[in-house]
Amino acid sequence: MTFITNTRPEPTAFLRWAVLFLISLGMFGNYYIYDSISPLADLLKAQLGFSDSNIGLLNAIYSFPNIIMVLIGGLIIDRIGTRRSVLIFTALIMIGSVVTALTGNIVMMSIGRLIFGLGAESMIVAITTVIARWFKGKELSFAFGLNLTVARLGSFLALNSPTWGKSLYEFWQTPLWVTVAAGVFAFFCIVVYFFLDVYASKNYALASEGEQDKILLSDILRIQESKRWIYLSVLALVLIILLILAPENWSIYLIVFIVSALALFLKSSSFATSFWYITALCVTFYSAMFPFQTFAIKFFQEAHGTSREVGGNLSSILTLAAMIFTPLFGLLADKIGKRSLLMMFGSLLIIPVYLMMAYKFGKPDVMNDSDFIRISIQFFDIDAMIPLYLILPMAMMGIAFSLVPAVMWPSVALIVENSKLGTAYGLMTMIQNIGLFGFNLLVGFANDISGASAENPSGYNLGMWIFSALGFLGLIFAYLLRRSELGSSGHGLEEGRMKK
Repeated sequence: MTFITNTRPEPTAFLRWAVLFLISLGMFGNYYIYDSISPLADLLKAQLGFSDSNIGLLNAIYSFPNIIMVLIGGLIIDRIGTRRSVLIFTALIMIGSVVTALTGNIVMMSIGRLIFGLGAESMIVAITTVIARWFKGKELSFAFGLNLTVARLGSFLALNSPTWGKSLYEFWQTPLWVTVAAGVFAFFCIVVYFFLDVYASKNYALASEGEQDKILLSDILRIQESKRWIYLSVLALVLIILLILAPENWSIYLIVFIVSALALFLKSSSFATSFWYITALCVTFYSAMFPFQTFAIKFFQEAHGTSREVGGNLSSILTLAAMIFTPLFGLLADKIGKRSLLMMFGSLLIIPVYLMMAYKFGKPDVMNDSDFIRISIQFFDIDAMIPLYLILPMAMMGIAFSLVPAVMWPSVALIVENSKLGTAYGLMTMIQNIGLFGFNLLVGFANDISGASAENPSGYNLGMWIFSALGFLGLIFAYLLRRSELGSSGHGLEEGRMKK
């Protein structure tokens, strides 16, 4: 018998890190565009007359297509490969940024954010697949952490844009043209990656495109059971009737409909119990983080009397902490294991922080110069006086925002077999985006009905209680995960896996 061996060498370290650098810069542009709405919130309200519900919609509409798009994106990735897929998805985020910036009409801006959303999450899934393809058996966890660090630099720059680009914030449209530049930059980086990957595939021993198992919707959804479609039709009819009778509550009806449809069709037996606990933690944790960032700068301005620049600086503490600590926490988890315990700690950290900010824990009756800390980062043109009493809760959130994602996403690969890993990540991201869509709308609705404003800062308290409750639910799911992993059906999440 004759064996055919592949004599081509493995890709060099330089090629691996060059690929990581290019796709991470693409992610940088993606994250910048996503976080561009929060610094604009007060301008959109003042110059365009947008309500908090309108502002929440601009981020919620991003998540809406990803309720199903990440699964469709997985099918596209398997069918045409990661190279072409990531190129298509990045083109969509660039086009979406252009449409969003063209006009101040809420419908057109929402369409732009919708187009952006069609590409953004699937681009992240595709880039995660690219990292696995290039770094499997190498520095996978560290590469994942570094990718997030560069990507979150985009968030950091966007949230701090009122500081380094202060002159841009005289008119609502100008900062959005910067997001267009970020989209063009991301597309350029992915084009360069595309040709580098083609070169490497021809000259090095690199895993072929499309080796992942195809995602079949029937594997995870009960789409072949006719009675469930009948139930869904009844739910849709009820939704239509409610929209006719009381259209002002459309967001609540839509959230209930989506969650009910998911409960109807989802096959819980398709994955291990531990996977579902991680997925539940994922949706509660991110729903406490990203919808808060949607309104964070406006909240700091109106509830705490900060400037837009200081509000952006405070909000960016989350991103700055994640940029620094996510790779380090990933290495820590590889070294010591204890992954569910680390996720419990991260969830515990975020429970009190929203209430500390809502009720101004630690704020003196009279603020003196000694109650502020000066933060100066010349590179980003940041020179601001930050209230000390807000540093602690934001620092706690920053640690949690670094720790939980660094441990959570790699843990899925330990629980789910390789043949189902793409499906698992797609499903997890889908459910996460249902949460982001729902809670962006819900918190915007809560702010509106509570009359949240500079004249009524306590109107933000209802939304902050919602975020705190999500942190508590995340802690419960992390505890259930730990209990499951310590049993006979554990997958090794509590074991260190650092190889010498």
